[in-house]
Amino acid sequence: MRVSNISRVPKLPKIRRMSLREIQATQIANDFNYPSTTSANKWATRGQNQVAPEIHNSISSNAGLPRDLRNNEQQKSFFRRPWFLIFAAIFCFILIIAIVAIVLAMICSSTDHGLIAILNRSSPSGWISYSYNYSAIKTTPTLLFGFETDNMHRFYLDTVSVVDNNISSIELLTNPSFENSTMNILGWVTSCETTCASQIVSGLECSGLSGNCFMVYCNTSNSSISFLSQSFMATIGNTYTISFMLNHVGNPSTGIMSFYLDVN
Repeated sequence: MRVSNISRVPKLPKIRRMSLREIQATQIANDFNYPSTTSANKWATRGQNQVAPEIHNSISSNAGLPRDLRNNEQQKSFFRRPWFLIFAAIFCFILIIAIVAIVLAMICSSTDHGLIAILNRSSPSGWISYSYNYSAIKTTPTLLFGFETDNMHRFYLDTVSVVDNNISSIELLTNPSFENSTMNILGWVTSCETTCASQIVSGLECSGLSGNCFMVYCNTSNSSISFLSQSFMATIGNTYTISFMLNHVGNPSTGIMSFYLDVN
């Protein structure tokens, strides 16, 4: 009787122990001369590197990084480029200049000024005395004079005073008539003198032909505005008298110059 081949027990392969030298020789022969995982990756990408080296370089440079991190690294490298940094610096510089110009244009303007008084002058006026009342709505209001002029006109200001009508004997301003000033205008603040200038003058140019007074002039043919201000203490609800003397000197054929009075 013939025995079926199916019933035969398959022959088991023999497992032979290899020495370390034999293992190393086998790895070298098959280009597996690295630890198993690394050598497998190297063998798998070897052919790809020969076909598309740029892909291999891209993969190896970002090896081990998640995709989101690789994208972040690429974005960071873009922002570190010298041309981008130079462009960003120039853009910031231009932006700062534009913001400063806009702010100055808003502040150094006659818009919303002259809430108490606006005096327009087209011809020399000589010294004229003015007086206005102000009802305090804050404890530290600021007296503000605005001078809009050009290189053909000048304004002179003298004997400024602010008093509480309940106590008219007490002067609330510091250095109201500019007598305590020589070069610097003690107690007062000047602003927006971009194309204009101011100074303390004395003698025949001032009221009474003596003492000191404040003069404003501009160096441009186009009219420009500058301001003189000082804060004082007040009681809310009280009425205050603001008085001063003003002189306008200039050529009547070159237009109208303006003077503004505010209390902010």
